[in-house]
Amino acid sequence: MPGRERTHTQDSATSDELFDDELSDEIDFEFAHENTFLDYVQGTSLSELSIKLRNQLLKLKRQTDEWKQNISTKKDQFIDTRKAQLIRRIKSKKTVKLFDKFGFVLGISYIWITVLVLARFPAYMPIYYISTILPLVTYRWFHYKKMKWHYFLADLCYFVNGLLILQLFFIPNNKYLFSALFLLANGPVAWAIYAWRNALVFHSLDKMTSVVIHIAPPIALYALRWLSVSDEKSVFVYQYPSFAYGTSMDIGFLEAIGSAIVVYVIWQSLYYYFILVRKKHNVYGGTHATSYTWLLADYLKKKSASFLVKLFKYFSEPYRPFLFMFIQLLYAIATMAPAILYYNYFWIHTAFIFLLTMMSTFNGADYYFEVFSRRYMIELERLEEAVKKAEDSASKKNE
Repeated sequence: MPGRERTHTQDSATSDELFDDELSDEIDFEFAHENTFLDYVQGTSLSELSIKLRNQLLKLKRQTDEWKQNISTKKDQFIDTRKAQLIRRIKSKKTVKLFDKFGFVLGISYIWITVLVLARFPAYMPIYYISTILPLVTYRWFHYKKMKWHYFLADLCYFVNGLLILQLFFIPNNKYLFSALFLLANGPVAWAIYAWRNALVFHSLDKMTSVVIHIAPPIALYALRWLSVSDEKSVFVYQYPSFAYGTSMDIGFLEAIGSAIVVYVIWQSLYYYFILVRKKHNVYGGTHATSYTWLLADYLKKKSASFLVKLFKYFSEPYRPFLFMFIQLLYAIATMAPAILYYNYFWIHTAFIFLLTMMSTFNGADYYFEVFSRRYMIELERLEEAVKKAEDSASKKNE
């Protein structure tokens, strides 16, 4: 009836249902509203009544033809709209594929440019390092901010990257900070590639960012420790005297590990206060993701009888952050201790960098063959199904 409102969902309603609803909404029997049958009979001869009825029937027929034409037009518009939506969807997939291909090229380019800098211009690694890490971290901030994941940027790896930039361009002659960063970068930050399963997925900017954040500091320090100091004429040797010590750098194991632990404790204290205390409502309320809540949830949902799982399940929530921080400290010390060997022996450090590269490459291969290929096939099947539905809709229209 006129004035009645209806809502239609194009995805669930068929075209015939749409047209039936619109027909029932739009038909307005003016014959019934304007006159009654007695109005035509009173004071009217049979011939005049016949003429009036014929005229009214002709008028009603014209209105019916107009309604049919209008409905037929809307049916065509409906099908055209669905086709346009499908075309836009296909084009959007092509756009996504184009960006993925572009991202793949950039990912591969990062690899061979890094090799080029290492082999030919190692002393310029500070500029190359900062020119890659800053844009990627900036992108990640805005990307994670939308998903409320930006508390991840308070993790140790970002802290170490920030301190490394500070050392390279502002306080390059502090050998204690250098030794701390060397151990942290080649210790917990580097081994995070294994712990977090960072993967060289070249078309994914997010996954490539994760790899670069963890592998760029060890590579930068590798270049400055072993390659740039061999060029005595390099201006960077004089700009970064902490890297010019070479094998004669006067710092022992206890001094190096002590410096690294001090830096680590400073970061952990800042993280606990600013994230787990000041932002506790967001963290424990589940609105914002953090590495602590992520890893803790992973431990608690495990059904294995491992020591760590039992330990986390034994302690209640107020004590879990301190347990977590203590375990992280032990993990950091365990991974930093071998880094002393990386500093003193070129081939051991080279083998370690190669191991990091292989781990991220293997994780990338696992993603491409086990995850990405399956998702890609699912998307293709969905696209074929959408095309088939559009063709079926067009064939029904022609019938």
